[in-house]
Amino acid sequence: MRILALCLALCVFASPVSAKTKPKPKRAVPSAPELSYVSALAVANHFLRAWQTGDIETGIMLMSDTARHQCSEDRLRDYFAAPMQRGFEIGRGSKVRTGRYSFAIAMVEETEDHRIRRKASTIVITSTGKQDWTVDTLP
Repeated sequence: MRILALCLALCVFASPVSAKTKPKPKRAVPSAPELSYVSALAVANHFLRAWQTGDIETGIMLMSDTARHQCSEDRLRDYFAAPMQRGFEIGRGSKVRTGRYSFAIAMVEETEDHRIRRKASTIVITSTGKQDWTVDTLP
């Protein structure tokens, strides 16, 4: 009887002790593609923030030469001209190919007649090398 009670006591007390001694799983280090995704997402966010606030200088600095040549200077001014209020939503991005990501976005504006205009689009971010990223396709 004593042996059975001893075995039972060991089983009950051994579980919490073994749980405390288990090592914590190591946190995985992000791989290079994950880090490039974060960099591309940050540029998309900065660009859309420039659009939201009407900051044309920052917006143009974040654009690639290809994107800058897609439209005239007047059209860029109109693009960044801030109406009453603006906001944006960035959806999950997808890798188009190495060094190029596409993000689904929604651009939301309040119009002069106080209505809400929502435009679904995509923004394409491309690597220029050396950890630099630019907006390659305007939303």
